[in-house]
Amino acid sequence: MDAKKIYRVLSIVFLVLAVLFFVLYRNEQKIKSEISDEFIQSAVENLNESGVNISEEIIEKTIPERDIFYFEIDSLEVHYEVITKALCQSVYASDVSTAKFETPDGISVGIYGKDSQTEIGRIIFNGSDFSFRLYKNGVNISGTDVPVKNGNLEIVSEPNRKLVENICDSLTSGAKVSYRLSGCSGDSDLFVVTSVQMIDGHDCSDIFMNFVFENNELVSVSGKWVAETPKAKYNNTLTDGINVLYSLDIDSVSEVLNQRIVYVLKNADKETYYFVPVWEITYLTKDGVNKVELFDAI
Repeated sequence: MDAKKIYRVLSIVFLVLAVLFFVLYRNEQKIKSEISDEFIQSAVENLNESGVNISEEIIEKTIPERDIFYFEIDSLEVHYEVITKALCQSVYASDVSTAKFETPDGISVGIYGKDSQTEIGRIIFNGSDFSFRLYKNGVNISGTDVPVKNGNLEIVSEPNRKLVENICDSLTSGAKVSYRLSGCSGDSDLFVVTSVQMIDGHDCSDIFMNFVFENNELVSVSGKWVAETPKAKYNNTLTDGINVLYSLDIDSVSEVLNQRIVYVLKNADKETYYFVPVWEITYLTKDGVNKVELFDAI
């Protein structure tokens, strides 16, 4: 056999080996990153035997890996100013002036017309949890502390939707930060629209703004929001979708409705905050109550 034939045979052998090793590598990676169908079936059967109804389709098959994000705030005063500026520019059509007053829990910002001493709005900030509430024209509407997540936005007109998006856009920075309008409740005379903050495509639990419209006018904005730019600190492999189910009080669960990864905000020290991924599980209790619980995923 001449040299050319030997080289040709060796090339074919090396190519076959390369393909074989690649296939073996991909299969190994798949084993490491996914839960097997047999394991999922076994877990579902075990839960069913324990009186918990759950579908295989609900269980996240991929073993999740997510980034942990952080940001720093040198001064809450800067945070307050960013929120105040965004709200004033979007909510009030004319130029306004503001006056800041300290309160036991944070600060209160009075909003005044350009050539008037009359207060036309007020923003109350709570320094302990990033929450705030804007009252326009002295309007204080109760019952708007819970986010609406029904996915229904039919009664929101295009101008009102644009106003909500303008405020959210002005308070959203960084490639990994976004938001979504999660729902609306009420009627055409008085309704609430909720915007939920998102990190890396996942909802941030309890980081949202509620926009209250009365007679087609925005009269109140409340909730909490991170206007700073979070950065990825490090990456973690998380608890898989089966093991987290056993964090539930199985004896009290009737049916598991959904599971997903969300982020929660945690304060590390006076200046540093983290967005940490957790599992959110929605389920029905034996008493028929719909509940949502968060569980550590790291």
